[in-house]
Amino acid sequence: MKRVFTSTGVLAIGVLGLTTADAQEPKIWNLQAKLRGFYDSNYGTLAKSQPGHDDSFGIEVNPVGSFQQETGPTVWGVEYDYRMRFFEGRSVNQVDNQHKVSLQLENQFHDNWTLTASDRFAIAQEPGVFEGVITAPTRLTRAQASYYRNVLELGVKGLVTDTIGLNLGYVNRIDDNQLDNSALGANGSRSALLDAVRHTFDPRVFWNMSDVTEISLGYQAMVLRYSSKDLIAPGVLPETRDADFHRPYVGVQHKFTDVLQALVNVGVEYAEYPNVLPGSRASTVNPWLDSKVLYDFSADGKLQFGVRHQRNATDVAVGVVGTNPTQNVQTTTVFGSVDSRLYGPLSGSLVFQGQNSLFEGGSANGKRDQLYTGGLTFKYDIIEGMVAEAGYLLDRLDSDLQGRSFVRHRGFVGLSYSY
Repeated sequence: MKRVFTSTGVLAIGVLGLTTADAQEPKIWNLQAKLRGFYDSNYGTLAKSQPGHDDSFGIEVNPVGSFQQETGPTVWGVEYDYRMRFFEGRSVNQVDNQHKVSLQLENQFHDNWTLTASDRFAIAQEPGVFEGVITAPTRLTRAQASYYRNVLELGVKGLVTDTIGLNLGYVNRIDDNQLDNSALGANGSRSALLDAVRHTFDPRVFWNMSDVTEISLGYQAMVLRYSSKDLIAPGVLPETRDADFHRPYVGVQHKFTDVLQALVNVGVEYAEYPNVLPGSRASTVNPWLDSKVLYDFSADGKLQFGVRHQRNATDVAVGVVGTNPTQNVQTTTVFGSVDSRLYGPLSGSLVFQGQNSLFEGGSANGKRDQLYTGGLTFKYDIIEGMVAEAGYLLDRLDSDLQGRSFVRHRGFVGLSYSY
C-alpha cells in the first residue's frame, strides 16, 4: 500500500489517494482544473472613504498537477498550482497570477527514525498564499509588483528508547515584496515593512506516556532579520525591528477516543531587539500558546478548532514622523473548520479565523487590529471527477488606526474536474 505524507505543517498531497476503476493501488499523479465566476466587493481591501474602493466581477482559472512516488523507504512528491484571476472592473492590471510549487520528501532511514523535508515557493499579487497568522491584512495598491515567499521545512523524528524520543525541526522562510522605493519614490515601501528572512529552530524531547498520551518539552528559537535596503521612514532602517525570539514550552498530545484528539503547547515568549532605537524597549516577555482539537464526528465529517498566541511581524511601522517604529504585534488567533457530507452528492465546508492584534512600540503602541475571515462552500458531485461548487468569503478588519478598517465580500460559482 502506498504511503501518503502526514507531516503536520506541511502541505499534504492527499488527492493522490484517488483510485482508478481498474486498480486499487493509489494513482501516483493527479490533474485538477477549476473554472469559477466570482464577484469581489472590495478587491483593494480599502476603506470606503479611500480612493480606489471598487468592486468587480471576474473569472478564475485554477489548474493543479501533482505527482507522488514511493521508492523503498522514501516517498517524494511535487505539486504545481497555478491561479489566474481576471477582474473586469479594473481599468488597468486586470489580471492577477499566482504560482505555487510544493516539494516533499519523507525517508524512514531507520526502524524508529524518519526524515521529512518540504519546500513551498509562491509568486503572487496577494500575499495570503499560505495559511497562518496574517501579518498584512491591507495592500498598498493593486498596481504593486509580485510577492515572493519561500518556506523550507526540515525535520527528524525518532525514538531513543522504547518511550522517549527526539524531534528536531527547522524552518527557513523568506518574504520578498517586489515593491520598493524605486517604484514608490518615497520612504515606507512595502518591502521596507515586510521583506524578511526567518530561521526557526524547534528541538523537543517527547515521552510516550501511554498509547494515547504524549508529553513533550521543547525550546523554539526564531531569528527574524528584515532584509530590505529601503527606509521605513527618514533615517529609520528596517533592521531596527530585527528580533530574536525564545520560546521554551511544554506540550501534551492526547487521543481521547478514536475520533477525538487534542494538542496543546504552552510556554513563554521572550523577544530581544538587537538593533532597537534609543527610547524603545530592548526586550519583551509574553505568554505563548499553540493548541488544536481534531474531531471526526462522522465518516465524512471533520472538525478542527484551535487557538494561538504569539508575537508577529506587522505592516504598521511609523505612523507619525519622528517617532520610533512599531516593533511587532501580540496576536491571539482563533481558527477552525468544519467539513461534512450533507446528503448524497452534496457536501459543505466552513472555515473561519479571528485575530486580535495589539501593536507594541511607536505611535501605534496600545492600539489594536481585529481581523475576521470566513468562508462557506458547497460542493455537488455531478459525475465521477466533476464537481459543481458555490461559496461565499468574508474579510473584515476593524482597526484603531485611521483609514485601515475595511470589509470585503466575495462570492463564486464554478466547476472542478479531477483526473
